[in-house]
Amino acid sequence: MNGKIWKTRGKMNEEAVSPVIGVILMVAITVILAAVIASFVFGMGPSESAPVGSTISVRRNR
Repeated sequence: MNGKIWKTRGKMNEEAVSPVIGVILMVAITVILAAVIASFVFGMGPSESAPVGSTISVRRNR
């Protein structure tokens, strides 16, 4: 270094910013897409609704 101050114009610190942001966005999109697909898949399962009741009346005519 010989006592000289080397000035960088920010290139050393900014070189990896774009790939890191790209990876974070891809992971976020993957997680959101997986959550949406899982909600549809688990929503299609059998629903536990109340059983349907019916009444039959029988009258005998004489």
